[in-house]
Amino acid sequence: MSRLLKYGLLLVLAVSCFVAAKDADSSGAYPQSVVRELRGKVSPVLQLRSVHKAVAANGVVNLSIEARDLEIDIEKSTSSARNEFQFELEGRFAVENKEPLTATRAEGTLKVSVLENLRRKQWLSRLSGPMNGNRLRILLPATYSGSLLVRSTAGKTNLISVGGLSELDWESVSGDLLVSNSEVFVARLSSVSGAIAYEAATSELNVQLTSGDAHFRVSGLDRYLGAKLDLFSTAGRLAIEIPKTSTLRYSLSSLTGTLRSELPGKPSGERGGGQTLEGQLGRGEGELRARTISGDLNVGYSR
Repeated sequence: MSRLLKYGLLLVLAVSCFVAAKDADSSGAYPQSVVRELRGKVSPVLQLRSVHKAVAANGVVNLSIEARDLEIDIEKSTSSARNEFQFELEGRFAVENKEPLTATRAEGTLKVSVLENLRRKQWLSRLSGPMNGNRLRILLPATYSGSLLVRSTAGKTNLISVGGLSELDWESVSGDLLVSNSEVFVARLSSVSGAIAYEAATSELNVQLTSGDAHFRVSGLDRYLGAKLDLFSTAGRLAIEIPKTSTLRYSLSSLTGTLRSELPGKPSGERGGGQTLEGQLGRGEGELRARTISGDLNVGYSR
């Protein structure tokens, strides 16, 4: 039997399973005869797969990661002896004979792509049990100081104790981002509904959010003269903390949300009716611009 025909029959069985489910009991369980038949055919596809890959870092200045529904953990190696990127992938993938993780190099860029996993296939999860374990762990070389691009549809991206990154670009639809105890010279972050928790020394920060809440604790503003922070959120709540020793000009505004600030000055306007606050800290060499439409905006000093 050809592979195409095999998967075609599997699809027919799946549809039959959905139809039969209408006659199942109130708990929504499938008829046991159908479940047993399908489980035997589906289980081999759903086995947890692990992939380990190492790629030499020589000449790589850009690392690009593309994935869909996947949790991504990014750290730096503690050993300077291994000048390589290390990838550990664990998940369930629909195509048995295709490598779930691919890494290609071209002109200083290492591009890593991960196949779509099966966690969100509800009919499969009801037959096989919970689809846990979809995770990618990336270990950067200890001396890597290039750029990092992460594109994901969903799933959380964790950047923990990563210092010396020249650029971070993170783009997601509903995924979350956690950056902790890190140093990123330039960061560009965008999300539709994901949440962001960001704690890093940063010289330039650009944020575009739609409805996700975000909390930023930006350090280094007393060292990075001319630092520029530009943050915008449509409906999500935006909280920003900066050092008291920062030297920058600031412009804060919320159209219909509430603006709260520990910075010098009193917001003009009324709560919910358009509020703005402008002023300067120190010599005003840097710039902070934060805006929301309907989300609240809170700006204060790092504790």
